[in-house]
Amino acid sequence: MANNTLRSTGRPADLSSPSDILRQIPVALLLAVVYTSFMVFIQLLLPYSGEHREKIAALLPSLREYGFMMAGAFICSTAAVIGASEGEGRGPKLFLPLLLACFGAWCVIPNFSGLLLQGTPGTASFNDTLVSVAGGMVVSALLLLLAFLCIPKLDSNGEKARVKSGYQLNVVGLLLKILLLTVVYVVLYFVSWYFLQWRFEAARVFFSGVAENQGMDTELVNVLLTNIRLIPVLLLKGLAYALIAVVPLRSFLDKRLSYMVLVALLFLSDAAMLLGPSPLIPADVRMAMALDRGVSLLLFGLLTGFLLHGCYIPNPAAEVTRTAAVRSGAAGARPAAARPRQPADPTRPVAR
Repeated sequence: MANNTLRSTGRPADLSSPSDILRQIPVALLLAVVYTSFMVFIQLLLPYSGEHREKIAALLPSLREYGFMMAGAFICSTAAVIGASEGEGRGPKLFLPLLLACFGAWCVIPNFSGLLLQGTPGTASFNDTLVSVAGGMVVSALLLLLAFLCIPKLDSNGEKARVKSGYQLNVVGLLLKILLLTVVYVVLYFVSWYFLQWRFEAARVFFSGVAENQGMDTELVNVLLTNIRLIPVLLLKGLAYALIAVVPLRSFLDKRLSYMVLVALLFLSDAAMLLGPSPLIPADVRMAMALDRGVSLLLFGLLTGFLLHGCYIPNPAAEVTRTAAVRSGAAGARPAAARPRQPADPTRPVAR
């Protein structure tokens, strides 16, 4: 009955129960181990420049941060598990949109700084960044493929399929929300940057060379004056995040909560990557950046999922058809017993 219950908005409730989600945690943990191990291994094979390779080799013996890498990998593997188990459909129609979203959120967008802000502290060379993006795509494709192979396609009642409903896309609303989210990303970036990351002296010294906190207005002006390209890059990142979130949306039309969690986890991968060792950024600076980006991207991901999911409006004609099918199915499941016909009474006069 839960599958056929319509909300007041015309959308059915999310189908997964808490028990279904808990059963998927061990799979996500296993995938996180595989993801981390393969990521460490592939770093030795990628054709980085000599200087960058030496920095990576110097970090490999320091595996005390392996647990931090596992935590970041668990965020990515959980996103893959949710996408594989909660998305509508199966096969390429679900796998390819999720793969494209993972490529964008895990590999391309987090490396925008290295691709577009050359010379900024904490960025690798352009060629090394491209190599890192390519290696990340290989690992991401492997992780998502393993998630699809490990996770059964079941809803909360253990059924293999469910009723699909029709939706109409509000194109104008979608475009307006994408533009709004682009601006919101920039605002969240600077607010969390100052109140979280910039509170750490190590971050201020690393990025500006000055230990003293000169106040929000002064610090913002200094950042914008020293790196005028930052605003366009942030606008591009906000736009890219919003567009990436649209890609798997059609597979989650009946699951707003699942879609919001998926988008938030996809975005959080940018912060999760900062948990592991880096040849470019010191550990204390990375922790400050991870806190900053983690909070801002979590809020931005949940907001993005909530707003974009509302761009698909249930088709009234489809809702009427689906509701009628549900009612007829319920009636067919328990047919009312036919009332036996009483025999005629021979002594009773017949009206003429």
